[in-house]
Amino acid sequence: MRPARMTRVSVAMVAGLAAGLVLIAGTGRAAATVITAFPSDFTVAEQSNFNGAVATFEDDNPAATAADFNATIDWGDGSPPTAGTIAQSCAEFVVLGQHTYANEGLFTVTVTINDNPPGTGTATATDTATVTEADSLSGMPVTFSAAAGVSFTGTVATFTDSLTSNVAGDFVATIDWGDATVTAGTVSGGGGSFAVSGTHTYAGTGTFSVTVTLNNDSPGTATAMVTSTAHVGSTALSVTAVNFSVAEHAPFNGTVATFTDSDTTKTPASFTATINWGDATMPTAGTITGGSGSFTVTGMHTYTDEQSATFTVTVAENPPGSSSGSASGTATVTEADMLAPAGAIAITAFTGLPFTGAVASFTDSDTGNTAGDFLAVIFWGDTTSSAGTVTGGAGAFTVSGTHTYASTGVFPLSVTLTDNAPGTATASATGTVQVVVAAPPTIAKGFGAASVLLNGTTTLTFTLTNPNPGGSLTGVAFSDTLQAGLVVATPNGLSGSCGGGTITATAGSGSILLAGATLAANSSCMFSVNVTGTSPGEKDNSVTVSSNEVATGNTAMASLLVSATPIPTLSTWAFVLLALLLATMMALRVRRAI
Repeated sequence: MRPARMTRVSVAMVAGLAAGLVLIAGTGRAAATVITAFPSDFTVAEQSNFNGAVATFEDDNPAATAADFNATIDWGDGSPPTAGTIAQSCAEFVVLGQHTYANEGLFTVTVTINDNPPGTGTATATDTATVTEADSLSGMPVTFSAAAGVSFTGTVATFTDSLTSNVAGDFVATIDWGDATVTAGTVSGGGGSFAVSGTHTYAGTGTFSVTVTLNNDSPGTATAMVTSTAHVGSTALSVTAVNFSVAEHAPFNGTVATFTDSDTTKTPASFTATINWGDATMPTAGTITGGSGSFTVTGMHTYTDEQSATFTVTVAENPPGSSSGSASGTATVTEADMLAPAGAIAITAFTGLPFTGAVASFTDSDTGNTAGDFLAVIFWGDTTSSAGTVTGGAGAFTVSGTHTYASTGVFPLSVTLTDNAPGTATASATGTVQVVVAAPPTIAKGFGAASVLLNGTTTLTFTLTNPNPGGSLTGVAFSDTLQAGLVVATPNGLSGSCGGGTITATAGSGSILLAGATLAANSSCMFSVNVTGTSPGEKDNSVTVSSNEVATGNTAMASLLVSATPIPTLSTWAFVLLALLLATMMALRVRRAI
């Protein structure tokens, strides 16, 4: 009878299981009959790539291998189902999958597992995917002017979003104009920078606190609120915004608006101009020139990323005057990036071992960009892809990633680097991955002395090595059973450690064990234990090392002689020879006397 099973496998348990997976490429067909599946609930942030376990299952055919099954995953968000990857750990199988959810929420994931023909076994597991909120919104207030009785249209607040892939349609805005009127706002922008604009007519003059709220649309929960200021005067200045274009990271210095005033005696000193650049930066003062009722507003600003930004210019007459006016225009910030791969890719990886490292390098003509301005995708050549990690700056960037290959061979590798929205720059680097069989861990051992007296003590030292230049070995372990007449000393004198593994060396016992160690690529560990000889004779000792990825490594041997009596030394033999010489001389003297 099959033992009872929990129907939910915790994420922590699955993570521990995944560390010990051995991918199987079986060559023989096992006729499976009954498949029993268990769900693996998981949590992931919206728009982040999930890559992990979605189900586990058992089969009543002990000869079955991962190659005998196929799996299909319906992610529950309306996207097309995808094929799962099946891996094996001991008597249990795991279904792995990759997916990116576009929005937060709870999704029902259905995993269907089938025997490959001619098998007929099938089973289904139903998971819950908890997709968490990835947005973090913050706002920047705007000060604007309007005239009483005249319809105002313009930007009333700007916001930034940590999730740069969101678009304006992902948000809902409301504007409380401060005069007991609330209307919906219009959201524009992208790439993490958004503006809220609205239209309203104030009935009277004064200064009003305008509360602007931006909410992520359902089921999103991100929200931010700012309080802007509206100065409403009795008369309106006629302000006209002047659209302009500029490259990202290039300083703009030019005209942003013109305005007229019917009082031709006013000078530029009669007015104050404020420019909100529409990219969530602090507003700056504009420079006013002109006269005779016709004026120009200029300003200086540098946009850090390409976009279509809605800027607002507000002109107010200095006290005691109360005339004011605002106008909004469009700043077209163009792409300045020119991305290029830095060279061909040639990587070596090992079957069953997670490869982690750099996969491509790129150059960018715009040296002002940072790593956070880019998104990278790695196509590993085995039908899987994953998001890459971008590092670097000042025009030089590196993409790194993690992947485990199930089989040997040469795989085409492609890495794409893209400027994040609304940027359009992109480049791809291509190359190959040579996947070879991973080498097992090695072990060496040795006693601290060639021999000890009966009940004497010496050290037994173990050295373990991961010879693979890429990829860690996990679950490194051995069990060393000491030959009869050799035990762990009291105290055991344990010294050193090994890859976070558990070393068991109980005083007076006849065994030394290591379990659960992790050895990084091209690394070693060493530890020693004191042992005592409790019976005479030659003690030959051997031990074999293993790991999760490569089952069995080499066997190490060492010998220790335990002597029942002291072994004669050179000084002892010299004493014996001297005694014989004296005895002989005495015998000769006695004979002469006779």
